[in-house]
Amino acid sequence: MNILHFFAQFGFFAAIISCTDPGTENNGSGKLSSPTGLIIEQTTDTSAKLSWTADKDARGYYVFCKASESTYYVDPAATLPASSSDYTFEGLEQGYYSFGVQARADNAADNSEIAWTSPMRIINYSKAPDANIDDLSYNHAFLRVKYSFKRVSDTPEEYGICIGGSKLPTIDDVVFHGPVLKNLAAEHIISSAVLEYGKEYHVRAFVKAEGEYWYSQEYIFTMKDDTQKIDLEWKKLSFDALPSSIEVYETTSALNGRKFHAWYAVADCTGDVEFRVLNPSSKATLEKQAEAEGNCYVMINGGIFGTKHIGVIYSKGEKQAWRNEVDGNYWGYDEKLYNITRAIIGTDASGKPSAFWTSAPDESHVFFYDRPMTTVMGGSLWPAADENNPGPAQAWNPVNAISTGPMVLYNGKNLAIPVKNDAGYYISNYECWAEDIFPTKPDRTAVGFTEDGKIVLFICDGRIADSDGAYIHELGAIMKSIGCISAMNLDGGGSTAMIVNGVRLNSLLTGHGTATENRPVLSTLGFFKKK
Repeated sequence: MNILHFFAQFGFFAAIISCTDPGTENNGSGKLSSPTGLIIEQTTDTSAKLSWTADKDARGYYVFCKASESTYYVDPAATLPASSSDYTFEGLEQGYYSFGVQARADNAADNSEIAWTSPMRIINYSKAPDANIDDLSYNHAFLRVKYSFKRVSDTPEEYGICIGGSKLPTIDDVVFHGPVLKNLAAEHIISSAVLEYGKEYHVRAFVKAEGEYWYSQEYIFTMKDDTQKIDLEWKKLSFDALPSSIEVYETTSALNGRKFHAWYAVADCTGDVEFRVLNPSSKATLEKQAEAEGNCYVMINGGIFGTKHIGVIYSKGEKQAWRNEVDGNYWGYDEKLYNITRAIIGTDASGKPSAFWTSAPDESHVFFYDRPMTTVMGGSLWPAADENNPGPAQAWNPVNAISTGPMVLYNGKNLAIPVKNDAGYYISNYECWAEDIFPTKPDRTAVGFTEDGKIVLFICDGRIADSDGAYIHELGAIMKSIGCISAMNLDGGGSTAMIVNGVRLNSLLTGHGTATENRPVLSTLGFFKKK
């Protein structure tokens, strides 16, 4: 058994503050500062190790131990030399203790004040809940943690992962509550949407039992940066009657050595141009939808559809029809019902764009989150989305927004990566789209926005001689290369199309034979003259 597994409720992780002002540095006549960086760890059933940051001005140290409820002065447990930075207390009984350290000076009057730890509970390991991280791996897209528990009930009060920037994180740091436990074990995927590249993180699993929190051993990792960079040469296109706030670009640059043909339109939608999402009652081509709406400058196809759009749509301030079977959960290929979130991008009344993940667990609720519910087919199941799952619900009032996915770029991080789990499913496919979204490179359609709030509409041809398409992980890198900070995949393949002033830019050949007109679609999005 790892003896660092279990630290109880009141700071057995070691967070320490001085009980008085630290004073001034000792220059031969001034009072020493109180020691800093205190960490206390239980090492056996009857011992605990106290460590601190050594002070070059200290002539030595006194260490102290007292019952946590005690407020009276206690004699030092030991006197240590100046080179010391830790001490192990032995012969402790079960219960709560506080531990202290004092820097010694040549003159006793200049000794520092005693710095005390928070109260720590000394426990009997043989009876304590056992939390253990069984495996941890990570890349630029996600952190993957497998953990398990022993000596707890089948339904513990609370459990999950806590992450902090300092040693031995606790529930007072960032907490990710766990999925549904099976045999007291879980696989927990944490998206890089809520992690920072290049930052060192400390990770522990936790479980709450009998009103107290118990922790696993600690893992330390540094989130990797995305090394995939894609730079394409773009040519600006000219169109009559297109306002200056809209620009359109085209590229025929090779994509990772393959033929590639793509276009994007970018617009400032806070002035004379506005962004709109359309979701008519029946399918129609882009040309017909643009003509029916009027004043359309640029339009692309929208989300995946059957008889209705899959996901949540807001069109001109109204939420469109809700579909329980796909807006809140998904039947996986393994015939399990998974609760999910979907990516969504849109604008509020001011025209400001935002990106979230969303779920509509019932007809009267739509929640928005800054992270996905990291559901992965073949992995752990998650409870239905609510105001706290998969994270705190975010306040947002979209006027025009479309939910499809997956989110390929979020706050500058490429989220898609073709890595599979033990069951053979793609880990980054949190939204449970068809698995062929990762290994294929068809025509692609996407929407994103830049840091300064401009909206980007993107398409590329695929499966034809002049353009081999893009993998989903390449799509995120492409959108980042043209200035997006967040971007979402839309329906691709034969639905992919862009029209500018009513004229289609991309090929009608979609890899399914000879086409004569755009495929009728249900939802569309584009740039329109502001009403």
